[in-house]
Amino acid sequence: MFTFRRTKFLLLTLYFLTIFLGANWMWATIEGDHRAMHRQHLDRFAEFISSKLDKYAHLPQLLAKSSEVLAALKAPNNTAQLDVTNRFLERVNDTIKGAGVYILNKNGNTIASSNWNLSHSFIGHNYTWRPYFSEAILGQPSQYFALGSSSKRRGYYFSHPIYFAGDIVGVIVVKMHLSAIEESWKDKVNTFVATDKHNVIFMSSNEKWLFKSLITLSASKRQNILNSRQYLDSPIRSLDLSGDLSVNESELKKIKQPNLNNDYIVSSQVLDKHQLTLRVLTKKYIFSSPR
Repeated sequence: MFTFRRTKFLLLTLYFLTIFLGANWMWATIEGDHRAMHRQHLDRFAEFISSKLDKYAHLPQLLAKSSEVLAALKAPNNTAQLDVTNRFLERVNDTIKGAGVYILNKNGNTIASSNWNLSHSFIGHNYTWRPYFSEAILGQPSQYFALGSSSKRRGYYFSHPIYFAGDIVGVIVVKMHLSAIEESWKDKVNTFVATDKHNVIFMSSNEKWLFKSLITLSASKRQNILNSRQYLDSPIRSLDLSGDLSVNESELKKIKQPNLNNDYIVSSQVLDKHQLTLRVLTKKYIFSSPR
């Protein structure tokens, strides 16, 4: 009798152990499948963003050599020439479907622009405070994302120094729309974001996340961002998440209410050439559900 009970106990123990191990294996397999798909989403996302940005990256260098651009800088008071250059830049911008193409003289003043005939024209505005000018005027081509001070619209800026007789005489800037890129990101399960070096979101498939930081920033960092005017006067609030964003795969937990419904699985990829980090975020509970 004792042997029978012992055997029965051992069989039950083995049964429940098998169920437990099987369940763990099943959930691990499901999570592994989700993580693999997560990475695939990120890879496609990164390829898409890189192709869009690379499409514009070479344009400032080409435009910097055009006769219409050089002529405007050589005769900045010639209204007839400026009209020719403005219309040339307008045609270029229409062709590339950009958000603006404009010329800055060596003092950072806009002397010609593709939006010359619009109420929010860049002409007459000074952009010495923008990195895309301060870097390019020293001979360094630049890329920079920011909220437009004139248009109040987000843009990605590409700039290149303009040379004449061996000297830098100005800067050409090409601005691209960000909203057009985001339209292709819509997804019911995943949230796609692009963040700056402070983990502030400047592109997202969730519009409510724009200009928010993924993790809480110190008061000094928030002030530095505000002082840079990269996002003008937009207050940088936090999404109230915490976690390690220095690794390619991590979890972000809601600080006040951590649970499967509020926490996220995050996959990240740095695009060094474009000075941004792309991330895909998915609610953690989805990783525990079969596909």
